[in-house]
Amino acid sequence: MLAESARVLLRRWILVIIALVIALWAGGAAVVLVKPGQTTSAEMLFLPSTSQTGVATTTNPFLSIGDSTTVMSFVVQTIVTDDKAVVKLRQRGFTAKFTIGPNPAPNSGPTLLIKADDKSAANAQRTLNAVLDEMQQQLRTVQLAQGVPEKLLINSLVLTSTPQPLPIHKSQVQLAVIAFVAVLFLLLILILLFDRRRAKRKRGRRAKRTSPDAASAAQEDAPTDLDDSEHELAPVNAENNTEEYSDASYFVTSTRSD
Repeated sequence: MLAESARVLLRRWILVIIALVIALWAGGAAVVLVKPGQTTSAEMLFLPSTSQTGVATTTNPFLSIGDSTTVMSFVVQTIVTDDKAVVKLRQRGFTAKFTIGPNPAPNSGPTLLIKADDKSAANAQRTLNAVLDEMQQQLRTVQLAQGVPEKLLINSLVLTSTPQPLPIHKSQVQLAVIAFVAVLFLLLILILLFDRRRAKRKRGRRAKRTSPDAASAAQEDAPTDLDDSEHELAPVNAENNTEEYSDASYFVTSTRSD
């Protein structure tokens, strides 16, 4: 079946080229009609307080980064990504999809990577800013609820943030590929059906051409039967003629005698 279909498509290569052009046009139309998504991101670093217990002077928080800040980053991530927190953000108009997770870069320390995606660049950026504010607020609220002194609170610092959302062409490419494959597959099926129907018509025409030959052959055989019938009827005609000749001779003989 596949081999036969391949032979048909090779024989109809002009139609296949036309189908490819139409499929490419459909893929290009999908890219033009579908707008790309917008994404924006930021990185937040968690730092210990500049004040340390038993130390009278201010300390360097970067030198004191340890497991406590890493644990606190996971706590904030869990609180902000909770369903109730997401619903509250959406009710405030920040409807872009956002994700919060550990920074996968090596030696990144207690940093979280925040991303916001949406079809609208403005909505994606607004949602990202709202999430960053919510993370800083929850970080402070959780510590104060546990009675941590103000001067010993773990703080957060936004390390990087995209100045404006960047386009995401992944959805466009996927839709373009789907449109190209679907249109090309449909057109190839139509080509195969067209070829099959055309071949069926040719077989029908050939059958009609052979049928008159059979009829003429039957007509040529018909006179042979007629000749046989004439041969069978010949004796009857000859006998009738004999009777007619005998009657005529009798009439002539009787007339002469008179």
